Amino acid sequence: MMKKCLNCGKQFDGVERKFCSWQCDENYKKVLRTKIDDAISKDKGHTDSLSKDK
Repeated sequence: MMKKCLNCGKQFDGVERKFCSWQCDENYKKVLRTKIDDAISKDKGHTDSLSKDK
């Protein structure tokens, strides 16, 4: 059964892998990290509530 790469969408043979190559794996992680960092940097509410002393 052919699987579809999570990053580029290319079909490939693989049982346990989710990416067609290590480059796609690294690129996916980099994009995901950027999205998470952007979301956190724009939302100051969670850091304000965590930094308050109780």
